[in-house]
Amino acid sequence: MKIAFILLLAAFVLLIIKYARYRRQIADICRQLAFNRREKSNIDIRTSLDCHEIIELRDCVNGVLTDARNECAHYIQQETHTKELITDLAHDIRTPLTSLDGYFDLLCDADLHDEREKYKNIITERLRLLWDLLEQLFTYAKLQNGSYKPEIETFDCGQMLCDILLSFYEDFRLRGIEPNIDILDSECMILGDKVAFGRVVQNILRNALLHGRDSISISMCATATKVVFTFRNNLDRDWSGDINKVFERFYTADKSRTNHSSGLGLPVARQLTEAMNGKISADVSDGDFMIRLEFLRQ
Repeated sequence: MKIAFILLLAAFVLLIIKYARYRRQIADICRQLAFNRREKSNIDIRTSLDCHEIIELRDCVNGVLTDARNECAHYIQQETHTKELITDLAHDIRTPLTSLDGYFDLLCDADLHDEREKYKNIITERLRLLWDLLEQLFTYAKLQNGSYKPEIETFDCGQMLCDILLSFYEDFRLRGIEPNIDILDSECMILGDKVAFGRVVQNILRNALLHGRDSISISMCATATKVVFTFRNNLDRDWSGDINKVFERFYTADKSRTNHSSGLGLPVARQLTEAMNGKISADVSDGDFMIRLEFLRQ
């Protein structure tokens, strides 16, 4: 009986010691957390007690801290990008606005018809540039806040692609580019949003005109289950873009922004394509930039 009492007492003492060590370790973890919070430190929580429960607690706390740090860094990066976007858009919008005032004065003072037509065309181009920039920003904002809902319907994508290419005829002519077009003559139906599809193709073509040199090719092929569009343009010799970033928002290879690119065209195209359950990818090969679109065929 005495031996049993001694063993029981020893077990009780060991339990008290273990409990005290647990308390000290928990208190130490709390102190480290308080220090990290107060000093905004990135130091991981460390423990001295080698037991499964404490180690598991330490790893869980460090995981939460790591996630919080990563999320904070992400928001800081997004805030930086947003500030850059606002600055860049302000520059892009202010430049044509500043010139519009001068061209309106020149238009009013012009006596010759050819001179008036010249200034009118310049003003029209500046206004179109402003509209495109604002439309890209508006579409991007809708995609980000979740208010965009594609209106899905069945339509002839080949015919619509032809209509869009015709609307770019003047842009091709001014650049001295004769596009190489290979499109199916027969009807080819896909399921998607006609407006969104048009925006995707327009953004891809504008990107080709901004960064291409002197050739653009557009092809379309179809199987029993899908329709594939390929847009290809050769690049300026000094193009220094990163193919892995072309679909990232705010990314533009032209750091000087002399081409008035907001860096939203291809990111918007990607999000609209995916909203219609399509696929989009980009590649560079032999000095050519290629974008591939793929939609399910109806």
